[in-house]
Amino acid sequence: MIKDFDVTRFEIAKLELRPGDKLVVRTELFLTKEQTQRIKDLWKEIAPDHETIVLTAGLTVEVLRTEP
Repeated sequence: MIKDFDVTRFEIAKLELRPGDKLVVRTELFLTKEQTQRIKDLWKEIAPDHETIVLTAGLTVEVLRTEP
């Protein structure tokens, strides 16, 4: 168990971050503000030059763009 979380499933992947990239962390779980902040704080330690966005409760963000 990770502090503040019961981990039921996780995946490990290699990330190649470029300048200006933002990290998006998604979960199906509803997280408290404190849990969300804890995730951001942990990622700040790992990737201090990149903003972390946390999407909870199954929320997703997508962009649909048509080329001119």
